[in-house]
Amino acid sequence: MFMEDHPELDIEMISGGLFAKGNEKTTKELAAYQGMNQEIANRYGVVFGEEFEKNFQQDLEVNSLPIAQAFGVIRKYLPSQQHVFLGYRLQQAFYMDGQILSELETYQKVLDEFSLNSSKILKEIEQAWSTAEEPYDFHKARQLGVSTFPTLILEKDGKYYDLRGQATNIQELERNYQQILSAR
Repeated sequence: MFMEDHPELDIEMISGGLFAKGNEKTTKELAAYQGMNQEIANRYGVVFGEEFEKNFQQDLEVNSLPIAQAFGVIRKYLPSQQHVFLGYRLQQAFYMDGQILSELETYQKVLDEFSLNSSKILKEIEQAWSTAEEPYDFHKARQLGVSTFPTLILEKDGKYYDLRGQATNIQELERNYQQILSAR
């Protein structure tokens, strides 16, 4: 994995807010995009779970706000090197296991996997959910000019670079990284 090969990198992983600020959707609305899921699966080898597919038969809200709020709370309790694994595990919970990321039960399972104090952190998540305040993550994404998801931004000498670019695998990501490092 790219991050394991580069322990020298400081990581700040944020939730960009794809489905927020008037762009919230329902699973039925997103069902029209099921073809995109197949394309993603073909291109990246991603597996979408049966339970995830079943969610599209329901009319569930897809809203990035509670997810970003929860991620922001949990992130405080993990070293930055584990933020990518946390993000991966939450994506897995949603896309493979079909768990709903606006339900506390989903986070209970993930917190237990990371051996974190779930009762304390779940209370903090509930508190974050009680406010409609836009999370730090959304502000940061806008500040960096992020408009597509996922995006990897690398800061080098005070300048920001799109690390992901068109990379579809770790080798291409590594190539992009080396090109940025060698740029003047």
